[in-house]
Amino acid sequence: MKFIVWIVAAALLIVSTTFAISNRAPATLDFWPLPYSITVPLFLALIAVLIVGFVFGGMAAWWSGRKWRRLARQKTSEADSLRREVALRDERERRRQAEDRPALTLDKPAESGRSLPPPPAA
Repeated sequence: MKFIVWIVAAALLIVSTTFAISNRAPATLDFWPLPYSITVPLFLALIAVLIVGFVFGGMAAWWSGRKWRRLARQKTSEADSLRREVALRDERERRRQAEDRPALTLDKPAESGRSLPPPPAA
């Protein structure tokens, strides 16, 4: 896929370079209703229009996706909240099970008064 992108980018670069070389004639741009006008090479005016169109198109796409980004943030927040709740519930269950289990202790000596034999001498 990257190979195709590079091919398309190279083709666009060649076409835009050829266009810029071929259209170096000056063009006067009037900013109606303002009293300003400038003279620039034609290719600069057209490239500037393309850049402005690209920026506004990107802004329009970003603006139109705000609903889905908001929904994604809400769902992510909800999922994180549920994960924390499940982890807390699991921790409570582990603690409850630990409390239900008898503690491991050494048995008391038998009622006969006998205790554990002493360790063997080495």
